[in-house]
Amino acid sequence: QYTPIRHLSLHSLLPETQHYMTYEGSTTHPGCWETTVWIILNRPIYITKQELYALRKLMQGPETIPKAPLGNNARPLQPLHHRTVRTNIDFKKGE
Repeated sequence: QYTPIRHLSLHSLLPETQHYMTYEGSTTHPGCWETTVWIILNRPIYITKQELYALRKLMQGPETIPKAPLGNNARPLQPLHHRTVRTNIDFKKGE
């Protein structure tokens, strides 16, 4: 059983913040290509266990073949490898 999602506002899923950090890294699935800019917000998003379970059940793909899991693409923490972490957070102001 599935329901296609026609419109999803990612903005509505994010916390109210304008402060973040970024770094250049790799994708989380094999080949792990170095083609990604990761964004880390300075405020966490809190969800319940039920919401986490529902997210893990999400599938992706065309309506004709919606079989690929949306999640389970995480991998263990990787070394920094001299990557630069950038931020717009002013730590002196306590943002």
